[in-house]
Parts: sequence; C-alpha cells; structure tokens
Amino acid sequence: MIDNYLIGLATSSDKERAVTILQQNKVLNYFDQLTFNVEIKVGKPAPDIYNTVLDKMSLKPDEEIIYEDS
Repeated sequence: MIDNYLIGLATSSDKERAVTILQQNKVLNYFDQLTFNVEIKVGKPAPDIYNTVLDKMSLKPDEEIIYEDS
C-alpha cells in the first residue's frame, strides 16, 4: 500500500514471466495483489481478470482506476 492506495496487477502474461520482469525491474514489492492469466477463464477485454484482482483486494469496481499498457 502506498499513500493509502492498494495497487493490483492484472496481467495476461504468464506468472513466471511477469514476476521475473517485475523482480528484474525492482518493482514487485509495490504491488499488493497480482492476478495472472491462469486464474481466469475469459481473457481481456472481458472484465474477469479485473474483477478477480478487485476481489483479492476486497474492492468494488467504483473504487478502482485501471491503467493499460496495450
């Protein structure tokens, strides 16, 4: 948590690849929750991955801001 904000990551990437990249860039510890492609049945642009990370953080959709990298 940074400044009372939770930070979650919802990625379609493979878990091992994503964690490796986050560790290499020394940013893994900034995230409170991580959600990966293997945890969902329907991928982006469906909301499943976003809903999963929100559930992990006990947040509602109106309490989130999404930043995309596509």
